[in-house]
Amino acid sequence: MSGKALYSSKWFTVERVKGGYGVFDRGIQQGATDRAHSSAQDRLEMLERKAGMKTRRCITCQAQFHSEGAHNRMCQKCRTRATHDMAVI
Repeated sequence: MSGKALYSSKWFTVERVKGGYGVFDRGIQQGATDRAHSSAQDRLEMLERKAGMKTRRCITCQAQFHSEGAHNRMCQKCRTRATHDMAVI
């Protein structure tokens, strides 16, 4: 770990390491070293989404699903159905 963050998010940082760029969480590298800075940033964004996920109940059908945050309250099945119903109107 180089100690100098090139990019930071709520939980993670992208740092320059030997051979490329690494994504770190409190000093521990998460996954492999990426050669491209953009790949490391993509990994950071994916980890950020996963870190914010939690199991919720769908407001429509009550099924449990993995939500990306408080804004995500419908399961994919109900969201797709709602989108389709709106398109038909």
